[in-house]
Amino acid sequence: NAVAAARAALAKGDVATAWRLVVAACKVAPDMAQAWLVRADVASAAGDLDALALALERAIPLIADPALVERLELDRAWALAFSAPRADALAVVNRMRPQVRPPAGERQLAKVMDALGLQAEALPLFERAAEAAPADPDVWYNLGVARRAMGEGDAARAAFLKALELDPAHGPAQAALAALDPRRPEAVDQLRAARPRAA
Repeated sequence: NAVAAARAALAKGDVATAWRLVVAACKVAPDMAQAWLVRADVASAAGDLDALALALERAIPLIADPALVERLELDRAWALAFSAPRADALAVVNRMRPQVRPPAGERQLAKVMDALGLQAEALPLFERAAEAAPADPDVWYNLGVARRAMGEGDAARAAFLKALELDPAHGPAQAALAALDPRRPEAVDQLRAARPRAA
């Protein structure tokens, strides 16, 4: 079927073929959630956030699983934060905020809020995410980004250092720490060499 063929083309990195196949599948079966989800994957691979948001908008009403709907709604809000009028993303965030499930939903909501410039509201969600997943370097990196945006330089530095303690090769945390301490690039080098990557 066209959806499976689109998925296979995407796995091979042939985004153009995957797009052609999945667009045809969505026309033939507009009520097939899987076709819209694959279309969202292809749009994401192509970097087309408008198409990603549209595909998710079409898929969501066709899905019964509340946890999956929550994740997809927040993915849609994230895409809208970068591609649509801010009000569209805010509308999704405001609708989803009361029903988001911790910790994964809160973490995803925090990323969307951060992308919308709502760092003050995102910060407590990132803090809870760090409590819930203390061994995840991405959580600590995101917390550091939010703290830096709030002007909390020392707390941001501590979060970036924690991310690097967990994963010395974490490139975004290395860059963020170097940006905080532009006169001290050796600090990142020392952390990188400090210990091997955890298994």
